[in-house]
Amino acid sequence: MKKLALFLFTALLLVSCSQPKDKKSVLSGSVKNGTGLVTLVGSEYEKDIILNDDGSFSEVLDLPYNGYYNAIFGRIPLALYLEVDKGLNLNVDLEDFKNSLEFSGELAKENKFLVVKEELANKDLRTIFKTEPEDFLSIISAIRSDINKELKDMAIDNPKFLESQKNELK
Repeated sequence: MKKLALFLFTALLLVSCSQPKDKKSVLSGSVKNGTGLVTLVGSEYEKDIILNDDGSFSEVLDLPYNGYYNAIFGRIPLALYLEVDKGLNLNVDLEDFKNSLEFSGELAKENKFLVVKEELANKDLRTIFKTEPEDFLSIISAIRSDINKELKDMAIDNPKFLESQKNELK
């Protein structure tokens, strides 16, 4: 009986150890009017993604963490939220970056939110930084409120992402 129990334990251990632990993510899409290369940069992570002749790409990523990365299209950076074992598709025309950027896939809502957040947080910064301290704090509070409203309106159901955004907005 002890031998059978030891055998079953060993078999279970071998099966559990043989399961792949490295889950991969896929970043795909297309870039019009690009340089032929997109660089994905994160904390202690960098990956060059070479575009096909038609601007399309599909890259399997071995991400070290769930979180924020930057995709750099020539000189244009784009903040992305990526997670291990989830996919994201993005399409963009670099000649009209702001109006052409589209996301689809499992992390589309999170990344659409980041674009909206960036627009809200960076509107008219020169004017904001020239205001009196009381007005500055009021403007920042209004921006934070607008960002929180967008986060709720987008109905994102990713607890990891929501937690990171709530912490960032504090």
